[in-house]
Amino acid sequence: MLPDGSVEQKLPQFGGVKGEHNATIFSVTMGADSVYQDGDIARLEFCAGDGTALSSDILDDITVGDGRAAIRYPIPKTLTMLGGQLCIRLVVSKLDENGDEVETVRSSEMVLWFEEAPVENGTPFWTGVSEMLARTVSAKDAAVAAQTDSREQAQTASKMAAFAQTSADGARAAAVAAEETVSHIGDAAAAAVETYF
Repeated sequence: MLPDGSVEQKLPQFGGVKGEHNATIFSVTMGADSVYQDGDIARLEFCAGDGTALSSDILDDITVGDGRAAIRYPIPKTLTMLGGQLCIRLVVSKLDENGDEVETVRSSEMVLWFEEAPVENGTPFWTGVSEMLARTVSAKDAAVAAQTDSREQAQTASKMAAFAQTSADGARAAAVAAEETVSHIGDAAAAAVETYF
């Protein structure tokens, strides 16, 4: 950036692909005679081709040394998703001893352009690593839930089989006891008949 706030940039520069996140680092280096001095605050203003206007927070990542100041700003997905041309201005504000803004200078526009993401069947082919990771985690969670359900169903089936076996054993024991009871009744009846006659 030059002392008068103008910027040396000949043409719009390629910024990346629509939907990328922090893949492009916007960088500005200012000389000792630039409007920015140590103690000033800086931010970036963005304007997309569709008229959308946004502003960054106050920039903390400003390196000052050897009479120069350098700003590096990763361009987030919220800006690249706008696609097309993105105009950027550096805004520098000077503060008084109370922290009140006493002067604000805006640079001339710097322009980046973002090309459309490849599309397949009407859907963006590349949707970003964050979304891919989210889908992977979701699929893993679903698989773990299904595995847990299967394990619980197997345990329930095992318990039901054990209960059925216990019931069957109980029924067998009851049948044997009933048979013995009938046998004893039969023996008693025979003894009574012999005694009576």
